[in-house]
Amino acid sequence: MHEANFIRSIVQRIYSKLKEKRSNDIEDDLVGISSRVEEVISYLDLESTDVHFIGICEKSGMGKTTLARAVFDKILNQFEACSFLENVREESKAHGLKTLQERLLCDIGKGGLRVEDEHKGMQVISDILRNKKVLIVVDDVSERSQLEKLVGK
Repeated sequence: MHEANFIRSIVQRIYSKLKEKRSNDIEDDLVGISSRVEEVISYLDLESTDVHFIGICEKSGMGKTTLARAVFDKILNQFEACSFLENVREESKAHGLKTLQERLLCDIGKGGLRVEDEHKGMQVISDILRNKKVLIVVDDVSERSQLEKLVGK
């Protein structure tokens, strides 16, 4: 068993390094975004075990998604699982929230789970996320119910 734990720690270290390299360094490409990224990260209180929700509200085209992506890329290696759900408003209209729930489950390592309906999806997501440190970005939400059905209340 000791050997299995040792191998698991090596795999986790390598995986963490690979996730860091996966970052597309948005901060290096955009002038002035670094301070905004650090500000958002400070609101997250990453050492806390509490649930945190942060909303970024600005006019269309002001860089909300870019900022969210930069924050996500910078801190994703500090979480057990993560998901970046883009264009929720459009995706939910075109395919329904059930599809987004399944994508979220896939992203957090529970791929292949099928969701019967949105209500069951909420239950499954809640059960899986309980007692885990996860990062979920839900982009372009137009209704509170979308957020609640994807990540809870």
